[in-house]
Amino acid sequence: MEILRKTIPIFFLILVSLYPLIKRPEISLDSREPDREDSKLPTSARDVIVLVVDFSQFPGDALDYRNLKIISKIDKSVQELEGLRRHSSLIGASIVKAQQDEILVVHFITLNLINNYDKYEILKIKKQYYNFPEIWPYLSADFMTCVFYLEPGRTYPSHRLIEQIEHLQEKIRKEYGITFEFTGLRPIKVFIERYLTWDILYILPILFLFISTLYYVVFGNIKVLLLSWFVKVISTTFAFGCYLFVGGGISPLVILIPTFNVGLLSDYLIHMFYHIQGHSGLHSSLSARRYLLIPLSLTASTSIIGFQSLMLLRDSSHILLACLMGISIFVTYLLTLWWIPSVRYPRVSFSSCFRLKFQPDFSNFL
Repeated sequence: MEILRKTIPIFFLILVSLYPLIKRPEISLDSREPDREDSKLPTSARDVIVLVVDFSQFPGDALDYRNLKIISKIDKSVQELEGLRRHSSLIGASIVKAQQDEILVVHFITLNLINNYDKYEILKIKKQYYNFPEIWPYLSADFMTCVFYLEPGRTYPSHRLIEQIEHLQEKIRKEYGITFEFTGLRPIKVFIERYLTWDILYILPILFLFISTLYYVVFGNIKVLLLSWFVKVISTTFAFGCYLFVGGGISPLVILIPTFNVGLLSDYLIHMFYHIQGHSGLHSSLSARRYLLIPLSLTASTSIIGFQSLMLLRDSSHILLACLMGISIFVTYLLTLWWIPSVRYPRVSFSSCFRLKFQPDFSNFL
């Protein structure tokens, strides 16, 4: 019964902590600019990936035979991408023109013109460019730049879609020697996620090394070191899982969570380990818990209140930071006071750590 009392809470924390692995989070960026009805884009969607092909480094312009084939190839490849709701480009762009007594809606670049290239027909089209403003978003006035507009589906993972576009980008570069560029809300989210991942993977080993060294130098016990990291990791991942479970989005400020938690959560654990190992004269877990209950409760309360004040800013990034830090601190507080003392490990005397054998006496300075 005692074993169940100790293991069930930890099992629950681990279970919730695994939720981020099931639901891969994506970076969310707040857009404070309202929708504009007078948008110059040929689509009303806000979440658009804009793909730009520049032919200024090639002979001729975008409507030359070779370059028009490249545009057609890119258009066909874009159609085959998974996760797109629809797309629009110069190849499928329509114009409205009057012919005798009829008003016709026809393609600006017909399929027949692509397959059977006619330079005189192309010259005629160029002369009509300024008569059809519907084409302006797709083709620049100097005919050197062609633009594609991709509308992603809402449920398809962004990172998979961007990987497909990058693969197409590399394929076109190798096949035709030209590299198109793309941008949009989805690519920015994916790129930020990548850079944050690289930064976190760079920072965490350094944090782990310094904090682990400090713990081992002070306590001289591997089990204490492992327990401290277990509590910090499980508290952080549990908070992350809870936040995702209620539908919270991930912002670039997520990179601050590991650095904050490694430092702040260590305070609670250092106090408890110091006392339950007998360094302060307390010789039982119960006495250490009673001694630390008030100070740790006040410390946790002030820290949580401080981070929760960020929620008043009503920004998703600050709400993320407030929620994750608040939950992490609260879980660490509970584990430190009611779970850590129940774990059995050898009591280590303060003098067993060679670094502290020559601990100076500062009592003369008081």
